[in-house]
Amino acid sequence: MLGIREAMWTSLLLPEKDDQDSDAGIGKLGGPENDPGSWQTKLFPPAGDPGFWDTEERIYRTRYMKPSAIGKPQISRALAEKCHLRDVPAYWHAVESGRIIPFIDQSFELTPPDFKRPWAFQLTDSPQGFSSHPKPRLSKGYRGCSRIYDHPLLPSAFRHYTDAQEVQSFHRLKTFVGNLIVELIWSTRQMTVSPHESESVIQHYKLLPWTYMTDITYDIEIAKAFAASECIGVPDRTPAIYAVTMFNVDYYELGASMIEALPFMRPKAQKAISLIGLNVIMQDSTGVIVSLTEHPYYPTLNNGTSWDNFGGQSFSVEGESFHSPFLQADEFSRLQGYLYPREPDDVIGIFGTISAKVKSRIDHFGLTLTDRRTIIDRLDELAKELDF
Repeated sequence: MLGIREAMWTSLLLPEKDDQDSDAGIGKLGGPENDPGSWQTKLFPPAGDPGFWDTEERIYRTRYMKPSAIGKPQISRALAEKCHLRDVPAYWHAVESGRIIPFIDQSFELTPPDFKRPWAFQLTDSPQGFSSHPKPRLSKGYRGCSRIYDHPLLPSAFRHYTDAQEVQSFHRLKTFVGNLIVELIWSTRQMTVSPHESESVIQHYKLLPWTYMTDITYDIEIAKAFAASECIGVPDRTPAIYAVTMFNVDYYELGASMIEALPFMRPKAQKAISLIGLNVIMQDSTGVIVSLTEHPYYPTLNNGTSWDNFGGQSFSVEGESFHSPFLQADEFSRLQGYLYPREPDDVIGIFGTISAKVKSRIDHFGLTLTDRRTIIDRLDELAKELDF
């Protein structure tokens, strides 16, 4: 008689003759018909609404994995063998590390990215129902943080604003700055950018202290760099990497198209993409996010670290290697130089013009005195960063 662990794995695998037939209705993750909940408890996150980040359980319940919503995931024997999966824990380990993606009621391996368009991944095969359509595109990104956050992808404007009148005032200012970016890029480069693209410039350079976007990177080395901090002695914080996989997001959306065409150095150095769509409670209301996993840094018993799935604790930026996320002062200073390179003169001129115009009109938007001071302080900091 099979043990519980072996039986769970057997139920996950499609029978060999049905590997190409997902309509067979068997081989799905779950327990016997007379006890459907016993195995499900062991295989899936605790019950809860999909599309939310759970601050208590530290999990994201994706709508594409929840068994009561669309179906229980299954995996072909060929893919299980290819990924060296022998049991259910190994399967979910592959899911958390991002190699396997449960999508609808099937499991797929992500193909390596096209480095000419590194933001765009594709499923290896089309799921049932997509056979007559292009393969769904999945985009995988990372957010490196020097500490663990309760809401790691929550845009800063949602953290700052709760009063409706203050939100309206800030929106007027953000629209003014976004329009300036559109006009100045057109006047200097004769290129048009969308409102989302102009807001991504605000986000990447922190032209305003708050936006409705969140920066992520498609390069795990850059994510580790952002998780790094200057440390002397015993670390007082736990760095974390947040891995996010999104459904049907193209490389030429979300402010990415102009990165290659315009001379902004910071987004290129950071290999950055601005993520939009999460609301005030970090809910994915548009169904973009397929998975979101949290990976705090800590040593393991076998002389490794919890980041071994990401190549270990070391990382490299611009050809220089760093041994861990805890850096000496001189190492951290050099790293900041790589992540925040000098901008071309015309870009510096754009930001200098925006800064001057915002300061001259700061009293016209209905902002609170505290917000006005914070915005001016941030523009002064940016002037020192870019030397304008």
